[in-house]
Amino acid sequence: MNELNLEELAAFVRKTMPSPNEISRLEKNEPAGVITFTWHNTRLVVQPSLQVFELKGQQLFITGSSHLVQTILAGENVRGEKMEAVLTTLDEASDFLRAGKNDTGLALLKTVKSVLTKLSGARAPAPQTKK
Repeated sequence: MNELNLEELAAFVRKTMPSPNEISRLEKNEPAGVITFTWHNTRLVVQPSLQVFELKGQQLFITGSSHLVQTILAGENVRGEKMEAVLTTLDEASDFLRAGKNDTGLALLKTVKSVLTKLSGARAPAPQTKK
């Protein structure tokens, strides 16, 4: 995939990410040549090359979440890398749940389910209603 300009990159992120309603503060940072956005309470930085980092304070890190988002955006990565990202994100969700951050942990689990559904080509099941 050729590198995208920031306008195209922002549109691509919004179109490609599962749970697009969970994306907030999608911003173009022209001087840095990146876009930033928050997804499931995680601040992310995406370069036009589709390399993704998590922004914590003023520092960039490669985390399970950034790896998962990079895998989603890059699409052509091999299946093993995709599954590794999913497993890492599951570990992060488990850590959140153990720390009592249930909303964040459950949101990550919901995202992993959505990603696995997309990767498998299966249709998402219809929402169940409570009786």
